[in-house]
Amino acid sequence: MQTVSFSYLFFVISCWILFAAHRSILWKKTVFFVASAAYLCSFSLVDASYSFFSLLTGLCPVFSFIATGFISILLIKKYGGKQILYCAVIVQLFMFLYFKQYSIVSFVPVLPWPLMIVGLSYIFFRVAHLQVEAYHGTLSETPTFLSYLNYCFSFLTLQAGPIQPWNNFSAQEKKLSLFSAKNVDWMGVFSQVANGYLKVALVGAGFEQLRLWSEQLPKSSLSLSIEVVCYLLYLYYNFSGFMDISIGLGRAFGFDLPINFNEPLLSKSFLDLWSRWNITLSDWFKDYVFTPLAAAMTRKWGSPQRTLMIGVFCYLVTFFLMGVWHGTTQNFFFYGLALGFGAAMNKTAHAWLHRVLGKKKHLSLQGKLIFKVFASSLAISFFALALSFFWVGNLADAARVFLPFPRLLAIFLLVWLWVLLVQTVIQSAKTLIVFLKESSRFAVGTADIMESAYLAARLLAVVGLIFLYNDHPINVAYKVF
Repeated sequence: MQTVSFSYLFFVISCWILFAAHRSILWKKTVFFVASAAYLCSFSLVDASYSFFSLLTGLCPVFSFIATGFISILLIKKYGGKQILYCAVIVQLFMFLYFKQYSIVSFVPVLPWPLMIVGLSYIFFRVAHLQVEAYHGTLSETPTFLSYLNYCFSFLTLQAGPIQPWNNFSAQEKKLSLFSAKNVDWMGVFSQVANGYLKVALVGAGFEQLRLWSEQLPKSSLSLSIEVVCYLLYLYYNFSGFMDISIGLGRAFGFDLPINFNEPLLSKSFLDLWSRWNITLSDWFKDYVFTPLAAAMTRKWGSPQRTLMIGVFCYLVTFFLMGVWHGTTQNFFFYGLALGFGAAMNKTAHAWLHRVLGKKKHLSLQGKLIFKVFASSLAISFFALALSFFWVGNLADAARVFLPFPRLLAIFLLVWLWVLLVQTVIQSAKTLIVFLKESSRFAVGTADIMESAYLAARLLAVVGLIFLYNDHPINVAYKVF
């Protein structure tokens, strides 16, 4: 089921009416599960020739993955022990790699029927999170199977997250008995959902069309720089737009989902970018890869002289794994290496400046506008170029398009100029919005009217865009990962 469609809006409204029809938590959990199951099944029903048996066999990766995870969590919770945890994580990881058809497990024969793996990557993160927290004894309670299912493949977060911690989800689920339509901030819900649709169907789709147009131009440094920047902007507005839709709808159902983006295009550095872009994914890798690896290496080889080396190595490993998670081809292997290189260079440059300039001068330099603009635009430009591995085709195509080095350097410098322009536009828009909000405070009685009119205009625009894309709706960019 496509999010940018009237069928999806009808589906959500119908689910909400059923959800709000009874105050019982069990009723709400059951309705939510049925809605999520129907949403998951809808991805297999796009082909009219699909039978019920085909649906079940196609969903076997999700069914088996979720069932195995739940059993392992109960075993870990009951018996503890690192051996059980390691076995459970290895089994889940193997199943994930097998169903996603990574070449590392190509020695195992594939199943002789088509599989549906929508949402499997994010389900893996949630299951692994529960396994580790069950081992550490930090789960607020052992999940019931129904709550576990709703947590793993909620229709709000199935395709692209965000990855909500279990304790946060469980605490909100317990409060569903107090849920009331009167307590929902409907203005906030409609505003965030409208913003999400406009990001996806207007801004993101616009940049995607511009990228496709630039793709048809002769392969010059200028046309390639436009393509690189347009893909970054398409990916950001598409992904963050769908996140806004999910978070807004979550509030309508009584769930406060974590934010996943915080103005990443204005990040101060490459590492700061990853505290603002796909935040819940970055936090997951920080909690379950970077921090344990850094702690283990520090215990074994830690010394003041090796702190930087350990940090750089851990960043390389973490970002490499993050890149490989995105896909099974060599492109994502090199995308991960590029991310790791960017993080390592950021960490090394920060340490070098701190040592050469001293703490006070370094802090003073970081506060200067020209340095902030330089560091921010450099980080975003490097990230935009790294994202080229998502769309450039195979590695031979990448080499043919971007090499030799002088051509790559020219493309990077042009990308840098485009990024500076984009950041200037975004910062100017922010300043204008703040100014308009401040000005409206002095117009007595008009602020609420202006806000309502603005919301009504956005909702009308959303309806028009859904009409426009109804026959060829827009996919979640991160769904393929």
